[in-house]
Amino acid sequence: MSESVERSVRADAAARAEQAWLLRVGGATWEEIAEQVGFAHATNAARAAQRYGDRLPRPDLEHVRQVLRARAEWLWRAAQQDVTDQRPGAVRAAAAVLQRISAFEGTDRPVQVSVGPSPEMFEAVVNSMVAHQRGAGAAVEVDVVADLEELEAVDWDTADGDPTAED
Repeated sequence: MSESVERSVRADAAARAEQAWLLRVGGATWEEIAEQVGFAHATNAARAAQRYGDRLPRPDLEHVRQVLRARAEWLWRAAQQDVTDQRPGAVRAAAAVLQRISAFEGTDRPVQVSVGPSPEMFEAVVNSMVAHQRGAGAAVEVDVVADLEELEAVDWDTADGDPTAED
């Protein structure tokens, strides 16, 4: 094959790979791409698009972050103006912009919330356990802080759920 024909074939292959890539990015299936671009099989279309995608330069993430921050700032200014002008839906749009900025910047990270019994419920449970441990039928008043150190470890893994039951 002559050099000019070989260059022409490579250029055609590169153009077809680029077209396959763009169609895939646009949502086309590999089968649709193979048919539209002229590949014999869907796997050939996928392979060509993959090779094309591998040659694309990788973005500098810090640059991408700077661009996104600038776009977010522009959107925020526009949203503020819309709120000032009392445009319909402006407050909702501004809130959406703030939410996306917070997510991007990481300021909306979840806060750890500890959920447990109220102090009254905790004291009632401790009173019940102490009374049960002592063999009494009625609840015993307990100073929770002082008496917690005196309680024995309880095996809660018994079959009937009773921490004092014998196996």
